[in-house]
Amino acid sequence: MVLGMYERLGYEHADVLSLGKRLIEDEEY
Repeated sequence: MVLGMYERLGYEHADVLSLGKRLIEDEEY
């Protein structure tokens, strides 16, 4: 899973969610 990859890199769940939201916003706009 993608979350597992982020966890291996040392990112916290909050950071992953924030990055996910940014990617979604970039795709919309």
